[in-house]
Amino acid sequence: MVTPLPARRAPVSSLPCLLAFLALQSAPASAQELGIGGSRSVYGTNPYLSDGASALMLGNYEKGVELTREGLKQILTTEERVTMLSNLCAGYVGLKEYDTAIVYCNRSLELDPGNWRALQNRAGAYAGLGQITKALGDAERGLELNPDSSGLKLTLSIVREKAKREAKPADNARS
Repeated sequence: MVTPLPARRAPVSSLPCLLAFLALQSAPASAQELGIGGSRSVYGTNPYLSDGASALMLGNYEKGVELTREGLKQILTTEERVTMLSNLCAGYVGLKEYDTAIVYCNRSLELDPGNWRALQNRAGAYAGLGQITKALGDAERGLELNPDSSGLKLTLSIVREKAKREAKPADNARS
């Protein structure tokens, strides 16, 4: 079980999971359109976590991945490692390196099977690979863990829409 962060620390991982579904859209939204950004904080003693997350949220996936990978070289709490691995997953989804993204989400989920953000990110990676059944499963499992997440609801909606779009050519071929 992951110990919650003390209230004085800003949660920098609350929105990188949105990258999973942004990568599925034709035109990614800016951080401002998503209502995020505006504060950079140091997460514990590891500045790479907050700086990497900020870069990811702003759509600078290469820089976000680079900073987050650097942060993983430091001694981390389990919670920081879980977050950074999930953020790497989101970054690789943004880079459309879906197989690599899944590896990092799986590592995050090994440490915290209840990490709904990693499930959301992995759903985006699976959707990017066209593995819609797996994407739906992860999004639905994430919503079981966090039924109030608007990001997960949006991810599920986008994956369902992607499933419909991919099913239409097959339907037309049968006509």
